[in-house]
Amino acid sequence: MSNKDLPVNGGEYINQIDFNALGPALGMYNSEVLRQRGPDYVFAEDYGEKKRSWGEQLTFYTGMSYATGLFLGGSFGFVSAVRKPAATTKLKMNAIFNRAGRLGARNANRLGVLAFMYSGLDSTIGYMRGEEDEITAFAAGATTGLIFKGTAGLRTALSAGIFGGCVALLVSKYASYTSQGSSATPPESVESR
Repeated sequence: MSNKDLPVNGGEYINQIDFNALGPALGMYNSEVLRQRGPDYVFAEDYGEKKRSWGEQLTFYTGMSYATGLFLGGSFGFVSAVRKPAATTKLKMNAIFNRAGRLGARNANRLGVLAFMYSGLDSTIGYMRGEEDEITAFAAGATTGLIFKGTAGLRTALSAGIFGGCVALLVSKYASYTSQGSSATPPESVESR
């Protein structure tokens, strides 16, 4: 068959393609098959593993915290600049961009540093204790708060430490609560199929 015999828009030939056979290569999956079979793992012992390595954890926490701080700080700066009166539209726009940029960058850097410190301390304390649980999360959060506000005085540092530990504990409890619903029996390994 030559190229001139093919329809320009694919026409009747598009119906002859089995997309279920091409699915994994193109990123398309038959959702019914996935619901019945579950995710594929090479080894069954890999199934319950949900802990990231320290590098993945550091990158994820720092990046997400930075992006969150940038969005929230920028939004707060935008709203506060919009509320203030300005002489002209040009000055108003300049004030909005300056305020949103300044507060967004400041909060992004603060949250990024906090997440960086927490992630490093969480991995270190978990390694020293031999397990990573709620106690490790609380200790890492409290230590992060103490270090971050250590120069503001003893009372402020202790308050920040308690606050950081409680936030880390709540996040850890929420993560363990949401992961309980997804923990099922491990599927059979590829070797046994």
